[in-house]
Amino acid sequence: MINFSSVRWQYHRVAVVLAIALLNLGHLSHTQAQTCPYAQIRVEAAVTIDHNAVCAAAQPWFQAGFQVLVYLSDRRPASAQSWSALLRLVEAETQLRTATQNSLNPDAIAFAITLAADLPYSATITYGAQLANTPVDSPRLEAARQAMRQQLPANPTAALTTGLSQTYKLMTDVPPSAVANLPQQTMPQTAMAAEAGLLTLLLGGVLIVGGTVAGALVIWRRRQQQQQQARLAVLQSRSANLLMGCEQLLTGNSPEVTLIYQHFVEAGGLKYAPLTQQVIIWLKAARVQLDQAFQLHHQLVNTAPSANALRRSLRSWEMLYLTLIGSGDRTLSLSNEELQTLLQTQSGLTTQSVLQSPHLSLKLDFQQISPAQSDTEGVVSYLAQLRQTIERLHQAPLEAPQQLAALQQQRQVLAARLSPTLRLKVTEALQNFDQRLQQAANYLGQDLALSALEVCQQAAQASQTLTLIWQALSQHDQQQAEIRAGIAQGYRPPQLPGQQQRVHQLIEKIRFNLPQENYPEIMPVLPQLQQADQKALETTRTWQQRYQASAQTLTQLQQALIKAETQLETQAKPDWRSLQQYPDSNWQDISETMTQADEKLWQLKSNQLPQLEHSASLAQQNLTQAEQLAAEITASLKEIEQQSQQVSDRLSCIQAAEAELGASLTYSMSCIQQVKQTCTRSLLGLIPLARPDVRLDQALSLIDSARQLGQQRQFILALDRQDDAHRLMLWVYVEYLRSRSDEVSRLVQQTGVGQEDSGTAQQFIVSDGTIRSASRQTLLKLYSDANQARQLIISAEKAARRTRRRD
Repeated sequence: MINFSSVRWQYHRVAVVLAIALLNLGHLSHTQAQTCPYAQIRVEAAVTIDHNAVCAAAQPWFQAGFQVLVYLSDRRPASAQSWSALLRLVEAETQLRTATQNSLNPDAIAFAITLAADLPYSATITYGAQLANTPVDSPRLEAARQAMRQQLPANPTAALTTGLSQTYKLMTDVPPSAVANLPQQTMPQTAMAAEAGLLTLLLGGVLIVGGTVAGALVIWRRRQQQQQQARLAVLQSRSANLLMGCEQLLTGNSPEVTLIYQHFVEAGGLKYAPLTQQVIIWLKAARVQLDQAFQLHHQLVNTAPSANALRRSLRSWEMLYLTLIGSGDRTLSLSNEELQTLLQTQSGLTTQSVLQSPHLSLKLDFQQISPAQSDTEGVVSYLAQLRQTIERLHQAPLEAPQQLAALQQQRQVLAARLSPTLRLKVTEALQNFDQRLQQAANYLGQDLALSALEVCQQAAQASQTLTLIWQALSQHDQQQAEIRAGIAQGYRPPQLPGQQQRVHQLIEKIRFNLPQENYPEIMPVLPQLQQADQKALETTRTWQQRYQASAQTLTQLQQALIKAETQLETQAKPDWRSLQQYPDSNWQDISETMTQADEKLWQLKSNQLPQLEHSASLAQQNLTQAEQLAAEITASLKEIEQQSQQVSDRLSCIQAAEAELGASLTYSMSCIQQVKQTCTRSLLGLIPLARPDVRLDQALSLIDSARQLGQQRQFILALDRQDDAHRLMLWVYVEYLRSRSDEVSRLVQQTGVGQEDSGTAQQFIVSDGTIRSASRQTLLKLYSDANQARQLIISAEKAARRTRRRD
């Protein structure tokens, strides 16, 4: 007889070996730090373990048809919950669970340890549904876990191998009937021999790869079918659990006899007629949904899916689960523990339990359908609403009196902070709020705590809204107080009345709607009020700043006027009298200066400054005119200062020329002679080869003319002649330097020596326009620059010629 399990295992092993060989030869995937054909070994710790020993210990589990994860970490989690969260992440990354699963894959088992050995959860063993109801799923597993902890942190390899071996021994200690249900894949010696032969044939190059890959695909399909069957078992189990739980809560010929309705009655729900009617509507709808779910369940159970229809069957079972759970976010987000709590039948009068085991699984992730694309109000959705209602009924007698007391205190706070701007009495402003508080108190007196709680919640919302309104009005009062303070000081911004009118309109709108609690009309007004208040406040502040700036400017101008008058009387006019002792050619061009300065000063004192004082006064506050007048007065004072300084400067210039003109002209003549010698071509510097530039002779004539004018005490004319002579000299000198610079630049380019001096010299050679517009002192500076340029040209030429001679 053929051992099909052995043959299946043989092909499975060959497929694994072939995949590893192809990966190593073809580099078709990322290489792991350590590979093991029997388990995923993941080490996140700075320790070394014996991978071969761990891998060998995982082999029996793999042969039994399980996915194995071995995880080692050196992290120290803060709590067991943190450690569990980390393990779930690792299991999802290694595909032992999907991101939405609440449990491992049915055929998975994970062994995890952390080197923080003192933690009680330092060793963890997690397993899937296929190991349920086996010795692994029993208190006997704790012995294996403790054996793993005893090996930590000294020997993590021994801890992992111990866990793998002892749990496998537990798993094999199963009655024969249970063993038949496990997906075992044994490997007898004959199969191992066949595997060795096939592997040898593969490595020798004889194995036909295509046929082996086809075998691997068959094994993959079988594996996928097993996973789908395991998924189907999970769906059937959890759907049945939900059906059982919902049925016991909803059993009865009418809503009034169901168990959950009795819970509603026990909580005092019958005192609330509208709520009772709503509960009955929910129960009827839930019963209809549950009946439909039972019909669908009956159809699915009595229909055995074929291998090809297994995927459609999975979708149908998920639709059944969706019919029970509903497509709403609230029920879909419920955890397994929350679902168990929802289906408990315990109450004040009943202690039954629908769920026989507290660990029974109810939570399920969807893989075939998308709940977001459905609009199903499931049975659990109705039960969740009922549970929430019953919980509110239980909490209301405790919460309602507390909330009422808190709201009464809040009412005192609101009354104390009522803004006087509204011109409302407290009873008017809080009219509806007070009515709610009284209504809640009446409900409590009638033992209608839930109604009282609902009214208190409405009052609490109103309190929050009133607090926001009060805060906005408090800010309004503060800003208006600053505005009123500015007005009290006498400031009158022309735009302020219109802006304040807008503020008043918004306050009236709040005042009108507040007693009726017309909050939808009030809330949009608050940002508008804040904006209007801020605009009015900025207008007041800006106007105050402008007024203060005008007052300060007025003070400064008054002081500047005194200074200008003092300069004119004590300095400029005495200098003017001294200046008139010289020939009129020295001062005729500024003869009107003093008259103009006196006229401007008189205009300032008698007209402009008084107008400024009037416009900038607190009584007038014509600040725009004041700012314009201030600018005009500032310009006039500057002109007076310049005119006074012009007279004093002219006197200083004439006196300096009177003392130094002779020596200055002698120096100018020597400069012209030096330029003439430099710019005129000669033989050996002695015999002229060309006539000097005629402009230099003209310059010498101008120097002679200046000397004669100086002797006549016409110093301004003499200085003008000297400046003209300097310009002629510089034009000739600069033309010569440009020519020499071009010659030397060509020589420098040929030899490659002297570039720095040649380049710097060109920077000192100015344009003719610069010479034409230069003042007296600048002309002397330009002559000095020209001499420096000449020296740099000579230096560059010498360096270049020395290089040429050496070459």
